[in-house]
Amino acid sequence: MKQICKGISAALICGALVVGCLVDAHTTTRVAVSSVSINEGDAALFENEEQRFTVSVEPTNAANKAVRWSSSREETATVDEDGLVKALAVGIAKITATAVDGSDKSGAVTVTVNATVTPPIDEDAELSPADIFALLKGQKAVTNGWADMYNDGAGMFYTNPATLALIDDATYPNPLDKRKAFTDAINGKAPAFIIVSGDVDLSDGKVSDTDHSYFDEFNATEPFARKHSDITFKIENDKTIIGVDNARVKFGGLRINGRTNVIIRNLTFWDAHGSTERDTSKSGNESSKASIDALVVEEGADIIPSGVWIDHCTFTDGTCNDMIRNYNHDGSFDIKHGRDITVSWCEFTNHDKVMLVGSDETKYLNADERRITLHHNYFHQTTQRTPRTRGTLMHIYNNYWKDVGVDGNNGYCLGPGRNAEFIVESNFFAVETFKSSTKIVDYYDASAYPAKVFAADNNVPVAPSAHFAATAKPWTPAYAYDLGAVSGLPTAVPADAGADKSVTAKWLQAQPVL
Repeated sequence: MKQICKGISAALICGALVVGCLVDAHTTTRVAVSSVSINEGDAALFENEEQRFTVSVEPTNAANKAVRWSSSREETATVDEDGLVKALAVGIAKITATAVDGSDKSGAVTVTVNATVTPPIDEDAELSPADIFALLKGQKAVTNGWADMYNDGAGMFYTNPATLALIDDATYPNPLDKRKAFTDAINGKAPAFIIVSGDVDLSDGKVSDTDHSYFDEFNATEPFARKHSDITFKIENDKTIIGVDNARVKFGGLRINGRTNVIIRNLTFWDAHGSTERDTSKSGNESSKASIDALVVEEGADIIPSGVWIDHCTFTDGTCNDMIRNYNHDGSFDIKHGRDITVSWCEFTNHDKVMLVGSDETKYLNADERRITLHHNYFHQTTQRTPRTRGTLMHIYNNYWKDVGVDGNNGYCLGPGRNAEFIVESNFFAVETFKSSTKIVDYYDASAYPAKVFAADNNVPVAPSAHFAATAKPWTPAYAYDLGAVSGLPTAVPADAGADKSVTAKWLQAQPVL
């Protein structure tokens, strides 16, 4: 007995000691499963599509955390022992994971199987939102610009959520509900594939084409600051936004603030507005200056935004014309800070200060921190900043400028500033439509921070900086692109740039999808 119960106090009853020692030596306490949950939640799949599901089992020290998978309707969807669900036929199936330790704890999700969408044979036929979603979700996006180098060269991908977020008038007949659904979708934390149909009024009716008085209300004392703040909404990470049926966001601005993997295609940005009838160049009126950009990419919490593709969008001040004073508008599309961004096939019109890249003369002077491509964009009836740039690796090819400058504000096209490094190739500047003193290039650099501008094969010469005359490309584009014939740009670019009413298979193929 003494050998069996070695180390146990002799004051205890020996019989009890014997029993205690035998139990300790031959049995352990088994921890049972208390809950099972399926991590991915409910899902919608197309026929023949597969998705793997995973589980969380509590507590973490459960003795046996294995589960058994089952489907309530195997003719609709099957699931194997590893949680791989295969969608077979249209319908709804309940997928369940049950603990095998005898606790009978389980978790379940609903899988909805939709019919596979077959793209129309006619490439000019209009695609429905379901067609677009089925064709693009999860696919790689090829932008033929710096955005293709996002994520260490892996490139950009259309988001791949379980379901489509459709923002249209049929689903949201109340304009306020529609605006809220749109801004909730773009600002949600989860990846989202958003298709917008028709108008989204970001001002909730406070502003219209004929009434901008909301921004003409001021405090009674100097400096006459506006009573109402800017109307802006943020776009979160991993968002695909595509417009159909003349989709427009109106009377406010969208912000990509330190975010990544954002694709916006076929959307019109209409009259962001945001300021005043006051002459902001006069003392005392500074606080009433416009500060809403229709779209802005900017740094957020020390995070540099990256992986942004803006394609086939239209930027315009709508019915408001303010080409000389610029009291009522700030930028069309400003990129204060951002890396690996492509802007392609967009139309910029009826606006003064179009695109500012790098917002501070004392910051952002390392050109490699901003890498931006502009190609096949149509700048017309604009005044300046197409673009105005501080330290940036800026590739500008196959764009078309027409009707630049107005009486009273002659403007310019390209404005390379401090440490800007431009490659300007195969563009068309319609100089015959410029105002007499409008410049194709207007430099904002300095001898200490010279702009390097390499130009080749444009229809007219692009003047070099007084501080640096580039004779070779200052850097080499790391992505694939083709240069179209310059002579064809005045026809091809206006015909295809900007937002279109509908989306067709041909339109989608204009930018290849791998």
